[in-house]
Amino acid sequence: MLYLPTSRAPNRRRPSKTSHPPLQLVSPSELDTALRKGSTSPLVLDCRPTFAFGRGHVNGAVSLRCSDRISRRRLQMGRLGLCDLVSDQEARERLQTCRGEEVVVYDDGTSEADQVTEDHPLSPVIASIRELGARPVLLKGKIYCPFCFFLCISEIRYS
Repeated sequence: MLYLPTSRAPNRRRPSKTSHPPLQLVSPSELDTALRKGSTSPLVLDCRPTFAFGRGHVNGAVSLRCSDRISRRRLQMGRLGLCDLVSDQEARERLQTCRGEEVVVYDDGTSEADQVTEDHPLSPVIASIRELGARPVLLKGKIYCPFCFFLCISEIRYS
């Protein structure tokens, strides 16, 4: 089992009704190291729109089709499972058996754990990961950050 080194930044804004451990963070360099290790690399879910994923993404990431309100709401209400939003069969199977593992999530606007409140777009995704028995980890920083260029596909333009 892979344990990513993480920052301990709790979600302070709006405590949830159920007690969960604080959302852990992983820096781009720590994720890069974990992905390069090979055999037990973490599952990485890209929660941005599909067109953004197509333009470029973290190497090894899987697109999670949850960027629209309808999908997020259906996920929150239990009408959709997290696995239903993954198109890659191998990633879907891995997600179904991820109990006890770390699952890294990122979008294009969330860089700190305290940004993820109950009404945040990533909240239903994180809750679903916890329901699967996995540990959600938020990628610290933004996907377009010049610091994390080594994680991204070369088609992304950096300023």
